[in-house]
Parts: sequence; structure tokens; C-alpha cells
Amino acid sequence: MRLPWTDRTGRLVPLKLVVFVALLPPGLWIAYALATGQFGGQPLKAATREMGSWALRFLLLSLAVTPLRALWKWNGLIAVRRMLGVGAFVYGAAHLALYAASQGWDLGKVAAEIVLRVYLTIGFVASVAMAALAATSTDGAMRRIGGKAWRNLHRLAYPIALLAIAHFFLQARLGAIEPQIVAGLFVWAMAWRAAPGKGPGTALALGLAAAILVVGAETAFFAIRYGAPVDILLAANLDPDMAPRPVHVVLGFVAAIAAVAFVRARP
Repeated sequence: MRLPWTDRTGRLVPLKLVVFVALLPPGLWIAYALATGQFGGQPLKAATREMGSWALRFLLLSLAVTPLRALWKWNGLIAVRRMLGVGAFVYGAAHLALYAASQGWDLGKVAAEIVLRVYLTIGFVASVAMAALAATSTDGAMRRIGGKAWRNLHRLAYPIALLAIAHFFLQARLGAIEPQIVAGLFVWAMAWRAAPGKGPGTALALGLAAAILVVGAETAFFAIRYGAPVDILLAANLDPDMAPRPVHVVLGFVAAIAAVAFVRARP
């Protein structure tokens, strides 16, 4: 059996080893915090939320590999895309298991909650689909399914990410910014795939468009869900005392990505 940090010939791939090691600390920290009572009065609920957040972060990173690989002219990045996707599945499975634990392992109650609560239904569908991708992520599965069919199957990562973001959004509290940040970066990564140009300038323009979309989506969501005043929500994005807002973070991420691309593109 080939180790996760080696290539098909069994040789060590340093980038794969670094990414594999980097996948471990969030889960270890969550387990430690849960065991030592650092999650407050509702430890399982807090641990469930943290596991889900990390699952979405790693899923988004796996989707970012394609634009980063092209923009930074770093073909070696493709070696870690599968590992990031499997890592996202593992954290997602732990997220679901912790939710079941918070319900006292009453699977009947868990199933009923999944059916009755829309955000849980969405999250469960995303988890099942991620399990299918993780189960077919091996080289052997790719050979059995066939290259074209395998690629088509693994494009399900796009709607899975969209479902996971919706699941995240529907639990968001007023003032939370990470769901909007994740949504903005997802929009940027998907728009980049569809854009005719693939250079740093295109990445910046799409980042600006994604940031504007984040402002609109954030304003509409919190105005509809919580009745928050639209003018205050819009003004928060221009108030330096409220920084950083999702729009600033999305623009900052994309600007950093484009800056590295500009530097690497120089003769």
C-alpha cells in the first residue's frame, strides 16, 4: 500500500508530506479542547461546528488548487488536490459523527432532525456525496471507472461545495463573517474556471466582482433572515472600525494570489 506522501513509484513528495502533516493539527486541537473542557457549556455543539468549518476550508482549498496551479505556474500543486479533498471528507465525517454524539447517539432522532431541518438535509446530502468521492479517490478506482467518467464524477465537488456553503450560511449568526468569506472565494474559484483569460489581471478583476457579490449577498441574507437594516449592513463595509469585513478578506486573499502570480510571471 502506497503511503499518502509518496508518488506512484514510492518516492517521497515533500509537498504532499507537508500538506498531510498540516491536515492533522485542527483535528488534534479539537479533540484536545473537547477532552479538556475548553469548549464551554455546549462542548459537543462547539466541536461539531469547528469540525464542519475545517471540512469546508479544506474543500475550498482543494478547489483552489486549479487556479493557483495555473496562476503560480506550479504544476506540483496538483499532487495535493486529492489529499485535500479526502481531508475535507474526513473532517466532514467527524462533523456528522459529533452531531450524532450531541444527540446521544439516538440515530432515529438524528434521522428525523435531518429530514425536518433544511440546513441539516443540505449538509447530509453534501456528506453522502463527499463519501462517494472519497471512496473513488484512489488510482484503482480511477482505472475501474475510466478516466472520463471519473473526472465527471469528481466534478460533483463543485455542487458539494455549494451545498456545504449553504449549510454553513443557514447556521450563521448576525456578525459572523466566515460564511461570506468562503462564499466569495468559492465564487472567485468557479468564475476563474469559466473566464476566457487566466492571468493575474483576470484573477484581480474576478476577485473584485466576487467581493461586490459578497457585499450584496451578505446584506440580503441578514436583512431577510434577521431584519437587519440594509443601510447599516452596507455602511459596515466602509467603516474602518468594523474591519475586517468579508469584502476586505476576499479582496486581500485574491490580491495576494495575484501578486504572487505577477512576481512569478516576471522574466
